[in-house]
Amino acid sequence: MNKCNWSPSSRALKSSKMALFIDYINHNHNCSIDSYSKLHEWSVNNISSFWGSLSDFFNIKYSDKAECIFKSSNK
Repeated sequence: MNKCNWSPSSRALKSSKMALFIDYINHNHNCSIDSYSKLHEWSVNNISSFWGSLSDFFNIKYSDKAECIFKSSNK
């Protein structure tokens, strides 16, 4: 068994950008995500919402508001 050399404190985990982004998703999309794996699952199932939320959360500025965040290439 491998011994963990370091892990962040619970305070650091709760204030990380990942935790804050998960809280943002939960609040704005009525979710109950509580882990990275659940965030990943939600992002795969909600691609446009994920990328739009990521853009909003990090306050990314564009020259114009996107009309389409993600366009499926299924043929």
